[in-house]
Amino acid sequence: MPNLISVGQIIDKTWEHYVKHFQILMKISLWALVVAALMLVRIFIIPEGETLVLLEWINNGVPTLAIVRFIVGALISLIAIPVIVTWIFMTLVQAIRDQANGKPIKIKAIQKKSWKNFFRYVLVILLKTLVILSPLLLMVPGVLLTIFNEAAGSGSLLVVVALILITAGLVAALYFVVKWGIELSFAGFEMLLTGKNSLKALAGSRTLIKGRYWKTLIRILIPKVVLGIFVVIGEILIAFTSVLISVALFDIGEWFGIYGSFIIITLLAMALRILYVPIFIVADYFIYDSLRKSR
Repeated sequence: MPNLISVGQIIDKTWEHYVKHFQILMKISLWALVVAALMLVRIFIIPEGETLVLLEWINNGVPTLAIVRFIVGALISLIAIPVIVTWIFMTLVQAIRDQANGKPIKIKAIQKKSWKNFFRYVLVILLKTLVILSPLLLMVPGVLLTIFNEAAGSGSLLVVVALILITAGLVAALYFVVKWGIELSFAGFEMLLTGKNSLKALAGSRTLIKGRYWKTLIRILIPKVVLGIFVVIGEILIAFTSVLISVALFDIGEWFGIYGSFIIITLLAMALRILYVPIFIVADYFIYDSLRKSR
C-alpha cells in the first residue's frame, strides 16, 4: 500500500500540473468573468445594497421600480453568482481528475455533466454544512437559560451557570466544527468523482481520513499557506493599484471615482481569483487521490 503523499510532493505536483494544464484550466476558470459581470450589473442596479432597500421597504414602503431592483439584485447575489461559482468548481474538479489520469479533456462534456449533477452536489454540500455547524447547538442550553433568567429575573447564580454552559458549549462546538470540517472536507470530491450520493459521500470522506486526521490536516493547511503567500502578495498589489486608480478617477469626477473604481477593482480581483483558485483545487485533488489510493 503506497504512503500518503508528502507536503513537498503536493506543492511540486500542484505547480507542475497547473503549469502543464494552464490553458485548459483557464478556459474553465474564465467563466468567473460572468460572475464579475453580474457583480457590476448588481452594483449599477442597486448600489445602496439589498439590505438597505429591504429595510426601507419594510419601514416606509418603496416605489415599484425599487422593488424590482431589489428582486433582481437579490437573484444575482443569492442565486446566479453562487450557482455559477459552484458549477465552475465542479467542472474544475472533474477536469483536474481527467488531466491527472492522462485522459483527453472534453470541456463541454464535463460542463454538461456538472449541470446534470448540480443539485446532487448542492445537496451534499448542504448536508456537509449542516453536519459541520450542528455542534453549535451545544450552546443552546446556556442561551435558553440566559433567556429564562432575563424573563424570570432570577438571581446571579443562574447568570453564572448560563455563562459556564455557553462557554463550555462554545469550546466543544469549535472542537467538533474543526474536526468534522476536516473529516468531511472531501465529501464534494466523493460525490463528483465516485458518484456517491448525500450521506454516502459524507461517510466516504470520513472513511478516507479515519485514523489520519492530523496527517490530512497538515497536508491541507501547509500547501495552502505556502501557495497563499503569492495570493496575499497579489491582493496587496491589487489594493495598492486600486487606491491609485481611485484617486485618479476621483480627480475626473465623483461618478467616475465611485463606479469606475468599483469596476476596475472588481475586474482586477476577479482576474487574480481566476488565476489562483484552480491551484488550490489541484492541491486538494492530489491529497484526495492519495488518501483514496493509500486507504
